[in-house]
Amino acid sequence: MEPLAIAKKPRQPPGEFLREVRVAYGISQGELATRANTTQSAISRIESGKTSPSFDTLRELLRLLGADLVLEVTPRDSGSGPTLGQLNGDPFDPAPLLHALDRKEVDFVVIGGVAGIVHGSAYPTDDLDLAYARGRRNLERLAGALRDLGARRADAPADRPFRVDAQALQAGMDFTFVGESGRIDLFGRVGGAQGYARLRIAAEVHEVGGVTVPVASLDRLIGMKRRQDGPRVQAMVDEYVALDHRRREREVRR
Repeated sequence: MEPLAIAKKPRQPPGEFLREVRVAYGISQGELATRANTTQSAISRIESGKTSPSFDTLRELLRLLGADLVLEVTPRDSGSGPTLGQLNGDPFDPAPLLHALDRKEVDFVVIGGVAGIVHGSAYPTDDLDLAYARGRRNLERLAGALRDLGARRADAPADRPFRVDAQALQAGMDFTFVGESGRIDLFGRVGGAQGYARLRIAAEVHEVGGVTVPVASLDRLIGMKRRQDGPRVQAMVDEYVALDHRRREREVRR
């Protein structure tokens, strides 16, 4: 029998693909089961999606049908572009926020949407996400920068305002502050980045809003974003991977 050209469709379940190939070759489930030294019900469970075969199992079953499983790697569509809508929210300008942190010599790393934009992301953002060192001296500097900005904790009740000092920051971990220049999200525990120290060591230096600051690398951003849920976040992961791929291509051409 001449080999058949059957391509696996994107996101097509492996069992559905196996059934398509088996039927195209005119082989019954029982015949395939005999060749594979298994039962017809086992083949049926795979094809119906009740059991998900490993890569090796699928490749072997296709081999027993007279077909080869060939993998092809192609660049992914990041799904981003200049037509993306802008976020609706309060005015946001990261420059005053970063200048205040720089003046106080705060130990921090820019993460989140601003970091993505620095690396070339087309996704807009309306806040500044920062990872920060948890040492006492750095908490004092951070509290001083927040006070200079007139920032207030977003979730603090009006009758019980949050006192911005090192002790209050030490008692918590993640905070959201708002001020005239926009919102600041502070993260004392950075998921997916293998801890702040490694995040800081791997950070790249970039100019943002007229001040030179440490920005999380694309690899670290990808690791952090992968831990989050939602289609938009996962689309950002795809975009970051594509950005990294293009950057590596440029470096090879140099």
